Amino acid sequence: MRLFKGLLAFSILAAGSAAFGAKCETTVTAMPGMKFDTKEIVIPTACTNTFSIKLVNTETIPKAAMGHNLVVVKTDKMAALTSAAIPAGLAGNYLPKDKSIYVAATKVLGPKETETITLDATKLKAIAAAPHSFVCTFPGHFAIMKGQIKYKMAKKS
Repeated sequence: MRLFKGLLAFSILAAGSAAFGAKCETTVTAMPGMKFDTKEIVIPTACTNTFSIKLVNTETIPKAAMGHNLVVVKTDKMAALTSAAIPAGLAGNYLPKDKSIYVAATKVLGPKETETITLDATKLKAIAAAPHSFVCTFPGHFAIMKGQIKYKMAKKS
């Protein structure tokens, strides 16, 4: 009986640790040639509270000429985002003043810089409810530097 209880306790802990051990973070690399190293970010269903995206810029050209950012946006707002971003200029990180157009964003990064954004539970629910994308809003980059974000909210029992 003692062995059974011990095995049962171990099984419960092991099953629980899978949910707690979900990797709720990812890294996206902005690479020379104006591209991200991925076209898709997959958020594990176990990540219901937060998910972090780290942007690493491996570019060697100065930020003013070849900076990169990563902006999370509802896919149907992509055109509005990219056109509203340009007037902000580099000083405004090529982000529109109206923050309701996008979900989250890094600043424009120069060579070898990194920044992490964290999506909270509210933002994750929005991503689960409708298609979302990520994009670099530096002028001209958004045509190539973009991808999809996939997430499915874990079912409550």
